[in-house]
Amino acid sequence: METFESHEFSHDPSCLHDAYLMFSHSGQELAFLCVHTGADREYLVTDLEGKSKRSLVTLHDELSGLVWTGDDRSLVLAPFDPKSEEFYEIQVNDGRVHKFSLTSGGWPAISHDGHKLAVSVYDDHVNIWRKDLQHPETPAVQMFTSTRQQNNGQYSPDGKHVAFDSARSGTWSVWVAGTDGSDPVQISHEGLAGHPRWSPDSQKIAFEMTAPGGRVGVYTADISDRVPHKLKTSARESNRPFWSHDGKWIYFLGYEGVGHQLYRCPSGGGAASFLAKPANTVTAIESSDGKVLYYPWRLDDADVMMLALDRPGAAPQEVPGLPKVFSEAQWTLVTNGIYFTPQDNPRSIYFFDFATRQARQIFKADTDLSEGMSVSPDGHYMLYSQIDESNADIMLVNNFR
Repeated sequence: METFESHEFSHDPSCLHDAYLMFSHSGQELAFLCVHTGADREYLVTDLEGKSKRSLVTLHDELSGLVWTGDDRSLVLAPFDPKSEEFYEIQVNDGRVHKFSLTSGGWPAISHDGHKLAVSVYDDHVNIWRKDLQHPETPAVQMFTSTRQQNNGQYSPDGKHVAFDSARSGTWSVWVAGTDGSDPVQISHEGLAGHPRWSPDSQKIAFEMTAPGGRVGVYTADISDRVPHKLKTSARESNRPFWSHDGKWIYFLGYEGVGHQLYRCPSGGGAASFLAKPANTVTAIESSDGKVLYYPWRLDDADVMMLALDRPGAAPQEVPGLPKVFSEAQWTLVTNGIYFTPQDNPRSIYFFDFATRQARQIFKADTDLSEGMSVSPDGHYMLYSQIDESNADIMLVNNFR
């Protein structure tokens, strides 16, 4: 800090990325997280130069934050689910893990004397709304609501159902209901699940789900029996699925190298074919004629790219004239254009016309938007997610040690 000089911290090529780099209170050691796969997260301690790395433990659970206890003997991590009360303590000397219940919340901080712990507690109310695109001046209607969050409402191609992900059961799961919000039925039960996408015949749903061992994969379920089956493919992990227009392929993100890659495999399972390497976690959508694959280039403030599927070896290109989208979760493709939330107007939804290469505002939401957009097959309605209420508190635990 005296000279403002910086240098790159020692990086292990086997890590997809490093995170949570934290100084000990003594200032002599660093703790950090090395992510090997979506399911394998290794916690390490090292000197300040990153030369004498020592592995403590590899965990499969997704946790938030990493802090040293006041005596530098342990590391404390909070649950990723902000409503969970189960914290983790990793002993620095031998890597033993102890779980303890404390209070709901994430991203912990511990005072230097170790006697106080603070956590962030979030309570967001996210619901799925419907807008009449033919009469955008009329108020939107709240269609799928709960005291828990829900996102990613997706119309079935036949217009009879909507699939969405929701935490209404206590954990994120995939649900199917009528287009009017009636008769909601839970599809996934075993692990965290979300991002549902319909097959072209409206009979199946593909979605991502975390297995008990911690690995995330793509699963499919027939809406008649509602039994999930894992998509068997050569990729070790997969998520963010999307069906091809003819139902023969499922596109997904894989983690076979550093970062994420776009793949596709036969919808019944089989070898995965590499397509492109986006910069972050994204959702890809195939055009209705199957000739072009569209996907955002980054997680936030993203350019939407287009990859010609009928020209092997073609390089991805930006969609000419399309403004940057606010996030990879706030856009959707229709036959003649793209609905999206622009980077510079985050509470609005625009339409970009492929023919004119012009974008125009369709409507403005009442509050901040969340994940997911979907247009009904007849183009009449749009489903979108809106953060109706957002609350956050910092809770202080006295006499932590």
